[in-house]
Amino acid sequence: NDQFFLPLLPLLQPLLFALSWLLWLPVDTAVKQRILAHARGLRAQYPDLIVIGITGSVGKTTTKELLAHILRDRKVIATPAHVNSEIGVAQWFLSSASELRLMGNPMLIVEMGAYRKGELALLCSVVQPALGILTFVGDQHLALFGSPQALMETKGELLDALPSNGRAFVNGDSDICRAVALQHCHCPV
Repeated sequence: NDQFFLPLLPLLQPLLFALSWLLWLPVDTAVKQRILAHARGLRAQYPDLIVIGITGSVGKTTTKELLAHILRDRKVIATPAHVNSEIGVAQWFLSSASELRLMGNPMLIVEMGAYRKGELALLCSVVQPALGILTFVGDQHLALFGSPQALMETKGELLDALPSNGRAFVNGDSDICRAVALQHCHCPV
């Protein structure tokens, strides 16, 4: 009997993988929600914290590093390399709690990436940026979003999240970035 099922095992692997993913999905979702709630709670403890959010199809990391270098004489904390998703940033923010306390009220520079619509909005709900930088919107991630409009709307989530007394900085050389700013910005650009 075992010899009969052995050749079927490779065919059953995708089914077993999908089943295990489905079984763990509620646990994964609950853990993520808990991390995001803790990060929001920490952010609420620092109402005067200045957060700069940076998004775009390209140039996020370079812009973050250049800005951190320019502002190095001020109290600045920037997301580390390859940390730009909502869960990654939330975990980094929580791990930076002692640094926040020691520095008083530093400025945060947060690189913000997205793989789906709604992810930047979720990330913004956690860190609450007052300043936003849109580097460029290109077709590099078009396959993830399905259409140029969906990509523009996703990148616009950062600008949507800025308060009316915030500031947006967009790539003025890009027609698409200017269009995103016109559609999504409620603060000075």
